[in-house]
Amino acid sequence: MKFNPKLDGIKLLICDIDNTLADRDSDTLYPHVAEWFRRHPDINRTTASLKFALVTNQGGPACHDAGWSISDQFPSLKQVQDRLAKIVEQLPPWTTLHVCLAYVSKGGTVYIPKNHKPTDLVADPRRRKPSPIMIHEAMEHFNISNPQKVLYVGDRPEDKEAARRAGVRFHQVKDGVSL
Repeated sequence: MKFNPKLDGIKLLICDIDNTLADRDSDTLYPHVAEWFRRHPDINRTTASLKFALVTNQGGPACHDAGWSISDQFPSLKQVQDRLAKIVEQLPPWTTLHVCLAYVSKGGTVYIPKNHKPTDLVADPRRRKPSPIMIHEAMEHFNISNPQKVLYVGDRPEDKEAARRAGVRFHQVKDGVSL
């Protein structure tokens, strides 16, 4: 089965990016995901009744700037920004993007990219999934108050937990393929 979330009664589709719409290190949608967006009538018109948002944890820049011996293995903030911009270009023009750049270690240490503070919206570690904050931001942006009208698509336990905490429906995928 390919990417095929059930959209009955859904007004807002929210997706994770990495390993949901595109490979973690790619700036191109999976071909079957791109095809789904091209052929889906409710999301591909200017007057679309289905709204679309992305929510994503992107802790790489914080790790890149952490000064660890392996920091150069993580993407810089500019690399992440460029990649996300290319992904968004492949999606409907009204797509909203909600990003958390903070990284929180298993021990609870918070890392923030250079030139950001934890009080900066994109670097606020409280927004990091499994927190439902970014899902709530997307709902507020599109003025959708009923969580049952929202479907979140993701691949990781953090995605499923964020959807549960937000009270929205969840659709599991792996490498853009519905499970």
